[in-house]
Amino acid sequence: VVPVALMEQGSQVFSDARLPHTGNLAEVTREAILVNQPPERIMGTNHEGELPTTYRGIEIAPQSVICESIKYAEEGDGMILRLYETAGKSARAEIHHHSPHYEVNFSRTFSKNEIQTLWVLPDGTVKETDMVEHRMR
Repeated sequence: VVPVALMEQGSQVFSDARLPHTGNLAEVTREAILVNQPPERIMGTNHEGELPTTYRGIEIAPQSVICESIKYAEEGDGMILRLYETAGKSARAEIHHHSPHYEVNFSRTFSKNEIQTLWVLPDGTVKETDMVEHRMR
């Protein structure tokens, strides 16, 4: 492996944050996400259309389970959700997904630090998949 000659040259910009905590890694993970990936606000105006003017997205309890991404399924109906457990212990998550066209409520059990990618269909069916949507049993 040959190092790139100019990699370390020039100005570097980074942020550093310190969070006093009591050992709750789920809280630390949530705060780190807010520092490194702040919510993005998109300005728009009211216009005609079928979608509501607000989008609630997803609600998950407990807070130790985080939804990393939501996308429309590439084939078929539904949405693909990527969720993971952050506290380092098993958790039973109650998930309320508010799609622009339907709402689905379901529960999932996560082992410690487990990542799950789920295909959520409009009829409430939830199937395990992966981000490239290979169907899993």
